[in-house]
Amino acid sequence: MATDTEGRQPADETTTSTGAARPTRRRPIVAVVAAVAGLAVGAAVGFAAGWQVQKQRVEDDLSHVRPVGVIVAVADDSVTVRTGGERREYRVSEQTVVDTASVGSAADLARGATVIVRTGRTDDGDLLAREIVVLPEGSTWTN
Repeated sequence: MATDTEGRQPADETTTSTGAARPTRRRPIVAVVAAVAGLAVGAAVGFAAGWQVQKQRVEDDLSHVRPVGVIVAVADDSVTVRTGGERREYRVSEQTVVDTASVGSAADLARGATVIVRTGRTDDGDLLAREIVVLPEGSTWTN
């Protein structure tokens, strides 16, 4: 193996077509490959994390959708609505919008009424009826 003028041997050498020794360029290639691999891993992790965030948003949205139900109980600050085979109690506040054929109020919430409830959560995690639409008597929305 060839040595330099100070007697050191180069780490790696290749020869050219004329037979002259030429150092290899492995370090820059390794750095480029490592950078590309790092970018690919980062992109995959970012994609997976974004996918999970979006999936959770959709699941949260779907868990709050109860489009049609029948009121089964009314209290001063809550209403219990049956949607399918499930009953849910919603807090009713001054900010809850209740719509009927005309402007309504919590007094318009009566047992047996068919309603549409747009929901949210309070700061302490309770379900909150943000808006309640009382459908006309005989509505077929629940059939």
